[in-house]
Amino acid sequence: MFVFLLWFKEASIGLIRNFWWNSVAFLMSLVCLVAFSISFVSGTTAEYFSSKLNQRLEIQVDIADGHMNYNEMKNQLMEDKRISEVKFISKEDAQNRMIEEMGNDAKVLDIFNGKNIFPAQFIVKVHKAENIEDVAKKIDGLDYSEKVLYGKEYIDKMLTVTEKVKKIGYYVTIGGSIFAVLLVMWVIRMNIEQRKDEIGIKQLIGSSSLTIRMPFILEALLLMGTSSIAAYYLFAKLYGEFVSYINQELPMSSLALLKVGTVQESLILPLFGLALAIGLFGSIFSTNKHLKRV
Repeated sequence: MFVFLLWFKEASIGLIRNFWWNSVAFLMSLVCLVAFSISFVSGTTAEYFSSKLNQRLEIQVDIADGHMNYNEMKNQLMEDKRISEVKFISKEDAQNRMIEEMGNDAKVLDIFNGKNIFPAQFIVKVHKAENIEDVAKKIDGLDYSEKVLYGKEYIDKMLTVTEKVKKIGYYVTIGGSIFAVLLVMWVIRMNIEQRKDEIGIKQLIGSSSLTIRMPFILEALLLMGTSSIAAYYLFAKLYGEFVSYINQELPMSSLALLKVGTVQESLILPLFGLALAIGLFGSIFSTNKHLKRV
């Protein structure tokens, strides 16, 4: 415990001694981690939006006249594991719903002399939005299916946007992580260069490799730790203001946004885990490389 406190003290002194370039590294790490937070939450929001749409997306199946074994047809549809729910709407219910939707314009139906021209329907829901097109095509091939509607263009656009957001988030995370690791390596290298004499003395008195390396590793962890804390609270503040603005200006759009508390909970582990991994990897690699030259 005493040895760890000495390492921690030396790491703290090193951060203060090299205040200016550590400050630059802190700010640049902060930018990288905020960028990661934005990309992570964007991807999470896209997933959330997709799951919300999954609950609303449905396939409307118009049943051809002459097919009356509705329970058998419903059971046949439910055999497909991609389908989550099948709701039957009778001809009478379909007619009443259309009359209600048309309002005063429903008078135009009088030309049919009371004949019900609306087909019975199945309203089919799927577990995943990406399966809706394949399921719709399968249903369209059934003998009792007269017409199948599911909003193909809208579904395709939604899935395309979701995938693009995920890919952008992935590339931002990889690029930002590589940059942050290089940044940590640069800081450790500069610190080692400045403290060559101290390191040489430690080597002469027989200090272990761990004793020499640990202060630099702790410096990197402290640097990335403070950067991640700052990034966390900065992003939470900015996201909270963004949600408040959307709620005021575009209240309907807020339905697709995650709550601030949910974002904070989901961001903690990925953000701090990434910062810890960057600090450890960058410092260990850098000390292995540059301490050999001292």
